[in-house]
Amino acid sequence: MSKKILDSLLDLSDMLSRNSITERFHFLQENDLSHSQMMSLVFLSCNEQVPISKLSKHLGITNAAVSQLIDRMEKMGLVVRINNPNDRRIKIIELTEMGLKIVNQARKTHHQWINQLVNSLDPEEVPIIEKSIEIIHTKLHEFEKAQHISSAGENNA
Repeated sequence: MSKKILDSLLDLSDMLSRNSITERFHFLQENDLSHSQMMSLVFLSCNEQVPISKLSKHLGITNAAVSQLIDRMEKMGLVVRINNPNDRRIKIIELTEMGLKIVNQARKTHHQWINQLVNSLDPEEVPIIEKSIEIIHTKLHEFEKAQHISSAGENNA
């Protein structure tokens, strides 16, 4: 592999991470949210009927800690607990409209600087960058799929 490509991708990754972290930090501060709360909201927006145990595994914290986190988020109006129709002992966590609104606002805020970057491109640069992004996107999906299959195999061992 070309050292120049590797260095360029590493630099790009660092810049994207730095911008993402900065934007997320400001968004969390402005909305009085913790990192764990935001991670929970995003996870809940991508998954349906999430029991506390599944969110706990995703966040890497105990069920008790997630329960406390959900208590605070419920008081903020971001989530609700509902009974699992198949097992009333298990509570399912769902986003409220307000929780979904926060997730959508976060995505919009996060994407704002990307829109500005795209708008700054010269028209002749666009097709070259589009093709490069398409290739990287495809490779990342292949990598994620291989990682998922690999980790699923480890879980079954």
